[in-house]
Amino acid sequence: MRVLEGEIVRMKLYDVAEEIRLEALAPSMFEGRLPVRQPLSRAQIQSIELVRPPMVVELGERESSFETGRERVRLGARFYEVGVVALVAHFPVRDLPQEDFIDRALKLDYDPRVDELLDRELRQILGVMGDAVVGAHDFEGFEEEFAFYVLRRTDRPIRRENLEEFPELVAMLHGESRSLSGQQTALLCENSLSFFENDLVVLNYDNALVVDDADPVDILLLVEYAVAQVLEARYYDETLNDKLRALYREMDKKSTVWEVLFTKRYRELTRRAMKLMLETRLATDHLTSSVRVTEDVYYAQVYNRALRIFRTGQWLANVEEKLRAMKEACDLMEGEIHTSRSTVLEWIVILLIALEVIPLFLHLK
Repeated sequence: MRVLEGEIVRMKLYDVAEEIRLEALAPSMFEGRLPVRQPLSRAQIQSIELVRPPMVVELGERESSFETGRERVRLGARFYEVGVVALVAHFPVRDLPQEDFIDRALKLDYDPRVDELLDRELRQILGVMGDAVVGAHDFEGFEEEFAFYVLRRTDRPIRRENLEEFPELVAMLHGESRSLSGQQTALLCENSLSFFENDLVVLNYDNALVVDDADPVDILLLVEYAVAQVLEARYYDETLNDKLRALYREMDKKSTVWEVLFTKRYRELTRRAMKLMLETRLATDHLTSSVRVTEDVYYAQVYNRALRIFRTGQWLANVEEKLRAMKEACDLMEGEIHTSRSTVLEWIVILLIALEVIPLFLHLK
């Protein structure tokens, strides 16, 4: 098989802030290039809608050296309200034998110079975004990478029905140049979807094979959206981990009854925990409602399959579990405050009774 036309797309997403104010993005930040909203361009019968589509900016071409040699790469950036920036590098492919295409794909997939290029671009962008970034934080550890292997024209048709006839392409999705076992090939082929006879999407955890003679911009955007969601879910999960550990450390500190009642430490801890729970709940609701699916057709199937492969539901379930743990911790602190208050009231009652009884006892003597 020969790849007549296609591209290899390396994508890296960064969680850089609590929020990005998309309306504050201006051409002056991007050398005069205009940021525009990017909704889905040809969703079938409004079967799926991006409620809050990202803002996209074409950054132009860059020339750099990679594992594949020195070449020009087209860069783009997308900005999401939830604080995620996606940088995308497009490497064109023309008239390559299948083995050379796979070799090129694997080299670019593992080439650290691609990451370095995208990281540099991100830092330059963040340096000029100013007030558009709200609640900036360190993005190290909160990154996701994804690769698309796009085949627009080949000398042999690649269909869902004959995908197993191209075992090397399937192996490429696992980062291998040798053919996989029949079992592994069949498992990966289960994640293949097609709508027309001449299109195909094969999804994997960190890459996808896309066969489409038209520009598959919608498919790439949908999968990117799903990656952004799992990145945000990971960020919420890790943030709650840190906050829970800090909360438990504070709770472990010994306090007297008087400190519990007459200092603001427990009340402040409870207030902070409740505030964090509310903010996280609002953020996760915002995240899960950002895509509206009305009919189970092709785009909706691709999106839902991507969420399942990325285990987004599991990450959100982890967040829910930590929210429950934080609620229980708040209840424990409230319980300790009430118990301490009851103890003090009991002693006050005992003292008052003693003050009444002791004079009577002395008088009787």
